Amino acid sequence: MSDPFQLQDPFDAVGDKRGRRDLQAKAMTYRSQGRVEDALDIYWRLSDWRPMADYLMELGRPIEAGTAWLRLLPFLPVKTAALTRGERNAAREAARCYAEGGLHLAAAGLLVNLEERDVAQQVLRAGSLDAEREALDDGEPLPGNPWPEGMVSSRPPAGARDGADTSEHRVRARTSGPDSEATRAESVGALDALVQVPVGDAHYLDVADLVARLAFQHGLMSVRVALFLEPLISGKGLDGRQPEADTLYTLGRLLERIGFTEKASVAYAHALAIDPTHRAAGMRSARLKDPEADLMEAVGDAFSMSLEMTASAHDRANLSERVSTTTFEFNMGPLLPGEVVADRFELTEPLGEGGCGVVFAARDRETGDEVALKLLRPGSGELRAVKRFEREIEISRELQHPHVVETRDSGVWRELHWIAMERLDGIDLGVLLRRIGRPLPVSPAIRVLRQALAGLAHAHERGVIHRDIKPSNIFVMRRTHHVKLLDFGLALLTNATRFTRVGTTLGSPRYMAPERLRGDESIGPRSDLYALGVVSYRMLTWTMPFKEKGLEALLQEIAEVTPPPPSTVNPAVPVELDMIVAKLLAKSPEARYQTAAQVLLDLDPLEHRLDAERGNGAPPPANEADATADSIG
Repeated sequence: MSDPFQLQDPFDAVGDKRGRRDLQAKAMTYRSQGRVEDALDIYWRLSDWRPMADYLMELGRPIEAGTAWLRLLPFLPVKTAALTRGERNAAREAARCYAEGGLHLAAAGLLVNLEERDVAQQVLRAGSLDAEREALDDGEPLPGNPWPEGMVSSRPPAGARDGADTSEHRVRARTSGPDSEATRAESVGALDALVQVPVGDAHYLDVADLVARLAFQHGLMSVRVALFLEPLISGKGLDGRQPEADTLYTLGRLLERIGFTEKASVAYAHALAIDPTHRAAGMRSARLKDPEADLMEAVGDAFSMSLEMTASAHDRANLSERVSTTTFEFNMGPLLPGEVVADRFELTEPLGEGGCGVVFAARDRETGDEVALKLLRPGSGELRAVKRFEREIEISRELQHPHVVETRDSGVWRELHWIAMERLDGIDLGVLLRRIGRPLPVSPAIRVLRQALAGLAHAHERGVIHRDIKPSNIFVMRRTHHVKLLDFGLALLTNATRFTRVGTTLGSPRYMAPERLRGDESIGPRSDLYALGVVSYRMLTWTMPFKEKGLEALLQEIAEVTPPPPSTVNPAVPVELDMIVAKLLAKSPEARYQTAAQVLLDLDPLEHRLDAERGNGAPPPANEADATADSIG
């Protein structure tokens, strides 16, 4: 049965002091049980921003902690001279959290507006923001400051909203207690001014968000406010601009409050179309459709919904601009959709870019197939990069397996090295985890692990060590939830010449086995299995097993510290899976699994038990070849 605390309306007021104390005690119980989101939900409902921020820092989520501290500030921007001492301290704490989370410009912006320019300089120096630091040295305003100069508010900066603030506690504006008549009067005056902004104004969407939040917070919904917010649903006058899911959710709550349930359902539907993982919108929409339904079921599977999301038009436009800029240095000029590469591949749209090249979707004129065309950037044409690219081609041709991306062809055209690979429809595991914003359910996590292991087993049997296993190199297909291993650019053929200097370490340090970090030459399958153990820990807990920020401290932590079992963070993880992850993460290669097949053998009885508990008595496939048609979800 779902926990009743999760079913309560988070906007319902918690009135008496005893009720608050009971909920605070419940939050501490949830924390001790590792029920992270349930504890955060209570803090959010109580507007207990300080303990919420402290808890988020304990969880290693500093950007969300900074946003929690911001909620103690006034909702509309105010001069810092008008802040109370407590509000100044909250803004300073938010800056500290943002700096720790890598949002150095946001942190510096708060500090500059608090008139702490020396500290802001230190933050900018830590973030290598030299131009901004020089501007401050010259006494100029901070370029790109997310807040108006000399003012602060509870509205988070763009980096916090778009990047790490993926929890479901996203909507409610700060309330410092029951509204006083003075506060209400101020809000009425603010709304009167805000609703004068025409829908065609470039700032309309931001203003509409402010209006919706103010109206909801202070109960100020009126015909005038409703008419002002109507374009958020109808789209009339927006010229393709899209409101945020949070704004639409708040509008839905406003419409519900005045009895316009049909329009509220439309607002929630629009919110879910923009962000299918918006749990609160899903719950409210489900409540309107069927008040007796099990809301936790009705929200749907965040794993599946996140997979079905596609990139927004804004994201696609940004990618196109970046790729067209980076490919300008190609010897034929910028590569754009419609160009033909190697007299064969007609480019349709950019799919991604990296340090050494770009990837386009393309149509193969010879076969009519849709492919992903990877091009090595000429600026990366020094011998070592070319050799690695050629090695990726060689290795990829040797690997023919359902869980390894398929290479169709390769060659050189006008000094451009290219690989044509199968076109995959889906997203990589790293993006998927960020979208979901919480641990994967155990069953999908196991199936991702199983299929990745099957691809690794095939590679290892052919003498190929991947050397860069991480979430971004594990691709999950839409609809089928089929898994493919990507990017063998750093792979090692055990019977081939090395192109890496002895002692050089390539790859992602947080996913590297201790022996790789030491620079040992005896790199083998067990190093890949270790990296997959880190990926498994990330899937099951939504945290990393090793959390140090600095490289030297991180390397020491990986070498010496044993992370807590995943079940201490996510109680849904069974003890058998704890043991499998622990063995994958063993410090010594000899103490680890020696082959991917051994891990698969240990997964079989666990999957069989979980299937039986779900009422599905069918045993798992006898071997992975029989499992390739399985879905994850």
